[in-house]
Amino acid sequence: GGRDFENAVLFLDQALARILRGFFHKKSNNSDSVPVDKEIVVIADFDGWNLAQISSPPTLKWMLDRLSKMGIIYKSISYGFIVNANPLVYQMINTVKPFISNFLEKIDIYGTNVNHWKTHILKKIPPSELHPRYGGHKNFRPVKVYG
Repeated sequence: GGRDFENAVLFLDQALARILRGFFHKKSNNSDSVPVDKEIVVIADFDGWNLAQISSPPTLKWMLDRLSKMGIIYKSISYGFIVNANPLVYQMINTVKPFISNFLEKIDIYGTNVNHWKTHILKKIPPSELHPRYGGHKNFRPVKVYG
């Protein structure tokens, strides 16, 4: 709740809007823009989320709504990871699965065993492109920061 919740709502809504309006397009000439298919890699980290946060009605409604919107942008996503998923996160995903099955086909879901999910992330993403939290180099710098 509070300011953190408002920031999360704003951040995710902006990210979805960028994707839907073709933010991830490349210019084929001076006037045309061509979508770059399967360009996005998603890492959704639920670390630190507790039962009270996830089960609050406003948060649950927001998460279900955002997960259902992910089904709309699945064509832009190459693959992704959900990490630090606790039992409630698994239950929430199962609830919206019928609405986002295309999206979930591209996503690997892992529990809270950091060593397990880091190994799988590093098989697909080089450490030079990852934040240290996900197995990347200590000197990692993102190309762009939103939010």
